[in-house]
Amino acid sequence: MNIEYFKKAIDLCDGVNSLAKKINVKPNRVSMWIQRASIPTENIISICEATEFKVTPHELHADIYPHPHDGLPEAMRFHQTFIE
Repeated sequence: MNIEYFKKAIDLCDGVNSLAKKINVKPNRVSMWIQRASIPTENIISICEATEFKVTPHELHADIYPHPHDGLPEAMRFHQTFIE
């Protein structure tokens, strides 16, 4: 997991509480992921959806999503502009 992109996702969602609400988990769970530097695989896509894919699955976890377009919605796969 790339902790910097996870923190970016949190910022894009206006904080831990807001991200937690958007992905339907408790805020302490998101805080635990930060502390452990580990996001459960089943939450990666929902985190990216919460950021409107401004953070991609590849950016969050390249080991699981090795190609930059992996995990993106079909409409975005080859038209994605990656925002740094």
